[in-house]
Amino acid sequence: MSNDPLSDSEQGSTATDDGTNSPDGDDSETNPGEETEPDTDEEKDEEGGLIGRRTVLAGFLASLVAILSALALNPDAVRGFFEPTHENAGQGAWLERDTEEMDTEEAVTGTVRLEGGQYTAQQLWARSAGVELSWAVSNLNGGTVDVWVLPDDHIDRYQDEEEPRFVEELSESGIRSDGDASGEVVDGDWWLVLDNSDLYGSGADDEVEFDVEMRIRG
Repeated sequence: MSNDPLSDSEQGSTATDDGTNSPDGDDSETNPGEETEPDTDEEKDEEGGLIGRRTVLAGFLASLVAILSALALNPDAVRGFFEPTHENAGQGAWLERDTEEMDTEEAVTGTVRLEGGQYTAQQLWARSAGVELSWAVSNLNGGTVDVWVLPDDHIDRYQDEEEPRFVEELSESGIRSDGDASGEVVDGDWWLVLDNSDLYGSGADDEVEFDVEMRIRG
């Protein structure tokens, strides 16, 4: 038997399970299924950015689902996104209201408050042709109000949002302080509309309050 020492190549290698030699201390093999950490800062940043984008996208989708669910339960809210609000507040808009009727004159005075998107309409009766219809408003809180005068056969068109015919010389839009108008009308029923919606006029304020006086006489 030879007593020669092992050669350098024999000393620097060890046998592996499959019969091959590998350098001593080199444990370069990885276990199957074991996750590897990113080797560089650039790879770490890329992986972190991907996770962040996925988190943001998941949050956005969750919010979108919640909004769509809420809108599905409230169809009026959906229409509100696309259509201006136009609601008849009726006589409930009058905080104070006095009426006076005489043989040749009818007057309505008081204080009106309209929320955004609301209007109220007052009917006046002209007993004969050539009578005078007049109105005056005094704004109390700095908002804007529109005043429309319509013949009786156009009030339904106004309420149904079908482009009614206003009497231009007796109507005014965007009154911020005081406003008034007067003129002759033919006999029959007339409507004076106080409007805080953005469907026809200057636009809706959150709330507008004003004193009003309207008369028809002659």
